[in-house]
Amino acid sequence: MVIRIKTAILMISLLLLSSCIPVNTSSQTNDNIVTPKASKHSVQGTWGIESKEQIADSSNGKADLEKGDELYFDPELVLMKSRYSTTPVFSSKYVNGKNYFLYKYGNHEAVQAQIDKNLEVISISDGERFYQDILMLDHNTILFVYSGDLYRAKRKSDTVDKNLITEYIALDREILSGSKSLERIDTALLLGIRTADEIEGRSVNNYHTYFIRKNEEGNITVYLTHDLFIPRQNSYWTAEHFMDYTKEPLEVIKAKDIGIKENSKNSISSKNKLITTFVDPNYISYMDTKEGEPGSDYNMKELDNLSGEPLKITDLAGATGLKILSETTSKEAAGLGIDPKEIDVQEEVENIGIVRENGKWVFATYLHYEKEGSVKTKKVNLNIVPNNDIDMDSEKNFSWAKIKNMVPDAIDAVSSPKEDLIVIQSPDELLIYSHEDTVYPIASIPLYGSSSIVMEEWASERFSSLWEEAFKSTERIPVEYSINQ
Repeated sequence: MVIRIKTAILMISLLLLSSCIPVNTSSQTNDNIVTPKASKHSVQGTWGIESKEQIADSSNGKADLEKGDELYFDPELVLMKSRYSTTPVFSSKYVNGKNYFLYKYGNHEAVQAQIDKNLEVISISDGERFYQDILMLDHNTILFVYSGDLYRAKRKSDTVDKNLITEYIALDREILSGSKSLERIDTALLLGIRTADEIEGRSVNNYHTYFIRKNEEGNITVYLTHDLFIPRQNSYWTAEHFMDYTKEPLEVIKAKDIGIKENSKNSISSKNKLITTFVDPNYISYMDTKEGEPGSDYNMKELDNLSGEPLKITDLAGATGLKILSETTSKEAAGLGIDPKEIDVQEEVENIGIVRENGKWVFATYLHYEKEGSVKTKKVNLNIVPNNDIDMDSEKNFSWAKIKNMVPDAIDAVSSPKEDLIVIQSPDELLIYSHEDTVYPIASIPLYGSSSIVMEEWASERFSSLWEEAFKSTERIPVEYSINQ
């Protein structure tokens, strides 16, 4: 009995002693701590919009959210009127609210005075088309910006009606399971086109965007606007191409948010010819070509950092990409009958772009070398896979052989992810086909000049109408098209 009592006293003493040992808060210790995945977030619940305020002169005014509307945030459903997701992913961070707002949305003194403190910012996305940042002012008040408008909402409940969640999950399952027939799918396409022209002996490229939509009834709608109209996570941008004659002739590419004031610094300018070859919601690829000199250089940049440095192949595809560039260069040099050492791979690491060939997006570079006393260049494709969020998967939806069988003189083609809509480019028109009939197009759009596809972005169901409303807020131009139904 005495032994047992002494043992118990010893164990208690050890426990008490260990509780007094200082905790090691080094990074090594913290690295071993895994933060549990929270099933509930600060924003979870039902909210009511109390106010709406335009925060920029260029606000497109097309958001359907109004004072009095309810918002719902739950791990199984985020519903903001016409925008919703049944697979939301929540993440959060703490930032100075004033600095965050200034960086994201520009100067807005009335708001910044209220949020000049550390606030939780909750980002909600679903990996597809839904994205929204929420600023938690306190447990019962949130701020968020959508389509150029600032909203303030108050909490109405900590929960979301389970019946509402069930309703929207059932709706998405119907679409994803395929029980909704392909002809009933509402599909929209933003198709960016570059057209080569000649003005006063100078080669000029014009850029336009077609909005093509097939609704649930199978009706086709087509709109056209200047420039490239780009759907991004939580806004719509344009990429403009123009000449600046202020001091000396410069070609300019400028990207800006249509709902927020213009960022005049977000542009590229050059004495050389700039030819855009690829655009998606995050990146732009273009050729920099000097008049009278052979070949070009490719460049890739982040869409919201055009004034920054070009991305290197290691930024896009890591060490594997650099290895493939080196191996491809050596192989091409051997085929050209020159010493591979004459081509400096390190000089080509930024000479990387994305181009369109036979219905595919492919990486490419220009090799520069000397032969027979003159400088020569050769365009070479690179078989690399990007390690970031560049969307190059469109070609998986069809085979080029099938396209050529449908339209023998096809130049290019794009297909929706569900293959319910195919758009084929011939030398003089865009031909639109449904999945039901790959013999006769349901619509056609004439093309003028030498045209190339530089952007394709797809949406379906609820996002189709959202894209259309945003697109209609731009300066549209008349478009010819014929319906063959």
